[in-house]
Amino acid sequence: VVDAKLYTRPVTRPLIIGAAVTPQTAEWVGSWADGLITIVQPRETMQEVVQRFQAGGGAGKPMYLQAQHSYAGSESAARQGALEQWGTNVFPSAVLTELQLPQQFDQAAQFVRPDDLDRSIRISPDLERHIAWLQEDIALGFEHIYVHNVNRDQHGFITAFGERVLPALR
Repeated sequence: VVDAKLYTRPVTRPLIIGAAVTPQTAEWVGSWADGLITIVQPRETMQEVVQRFQAGGGAGKPMYLQAQHSYAGSESAARQGALEQWGTNVFPSAVLTELQLPQQFDQAAQFVRPDDLDRSIRISPDLERHIAWLQEDIALGFEHIYVHNVNRDQHGFITAFGERVLPALR
């Protein structure tokens, strides 16, 4: 054998994390996965996703959340940044699967109103509001939260969240 490399199994089996957005899928994921990953949605939907995951066999298994936030020095800057960078993510999957080219996404984005973003993005210049949203996620049982800033001011976001938000959650 020339240039062979032996890959051995890890000491600990890696977790298989299932992704779910709907309560129905979350229940199914609970039956076979080692954990759940989902996204920010309206609070009632997130509660149902968690409940159905646990009822389907996920009780006691880790839950992960991708939380889209847009923070800036003003409400208008936070909202505009989210609209420019994440505006097309408000469409249902049935629409997104039909868009193939960047130009098609740009055309679809013309129909997004700034208020449409509130269902899937947490937009605010108020760090206390961001802390409250994340505390609600923790109360739902999410042990791992990936906070995703969806506007371009990454430096301002990282600085503010590092100094104020993360310490408040520890």
